[in-house]
Amino acid sequence: MAMNYIDARDLLLISGAEAKYFSVKLVLYVLMIVVGISLAFKSGGYYWVGMSLIGLAMAHGVELQHQVLHGSAFLNKRVSHIVGFILGLPMLVSYSSYQFSHLAHHDKVGTEDDVEFFEFNTLNDGQKWYSKVASFLLFSHYVKFLVRVLNSILVREIIVEADEKTNRNIRREYLTMAFFIVVFLAASILFNSYQYFLFWLVPLTVFAAPTHTLIELPEHFGCDNRSENILRNTRTIRSSPLLVWFTNGNNYHVEHHIFPLVRPEKLSILHRKMSVDIVYQNQSYFEFIMESI
Repeated sequence: MAMNYIDARDLLLISGAEAKYFSVKLVLYVLMIVVGISLAFKSGGYYWVGMSLIGLAMAHGVELQHQVLHGSAFLNKRVSHIVGFILGLPMLVSYSSYQFSHLAHHDKVGTEDDVEFFEFNTLNDGQKWYSKVASFLLFSHYVKFLVRVLNSILVREIIVEADEKTNRNIRREYLTMAFFIVVFLAASILFNSYQYFLFWLVPLTVFAAPTHTLIELPEHFGCDNRSENILRNTRTIRSSPLLVWFTNGNNYHVEHHIFPLVRPEKLSILHRKMSVDIVYQNQSYFEFIMESI
């Protein structure tokens, strides 16, 4: 099915790692955080503008992490691992765990065995309102983080299906994330100021978590999840250039599932070729939200 849309030679040109372009994305990501922190130091409305910008950067960072784990950022696996871990650190996302779960999701989407790193099942119609709020704010993600930190301390398997090397990397990453939290808390107590700790906690819980949900919820929500046909079990959302950049091409999710090695900035090329065959697609994120509520 995939090769019906693009010639193999043309596909090769838009696939694989391109470190220079991805480095520009990293610079913009860091700039968002720096500007956000600078504004957060100011009083009044600037504080919340800064906090929101930091939170948006965190959510954007996980989308960049997603590109790294697919191998379309850097050729060097060690560099990918380090950069991927750093990008997921603010939102407590283990690079190795996310990579294992997400690649398995690509293989099993549309089947009963499909389980993603981030679960939004409790946003379905049959759930209570408080379950939906908890899912929207990623409460289960924080609980899973705490459980996995405990299992890492006890040197237990984190993912049963993964090999020992992967589990070892996952444990190391969760312990490192926990270490950073402890250091921030200790510094806050030592210097009698929680300001710096709040520069992470407030953007994470108030802005990054719900933004991440809004980015990733549409991927398969409301689609024909009993079908293994990507054109039916996955959604694409057309969007503005700004949101395509912010979601790092995640809006073109059907195209990504069929061509996972294609760089996010090139997915629009595929969208023009296959749009007519995509069953679930929206003209904007706003349209999707209005259809879903």
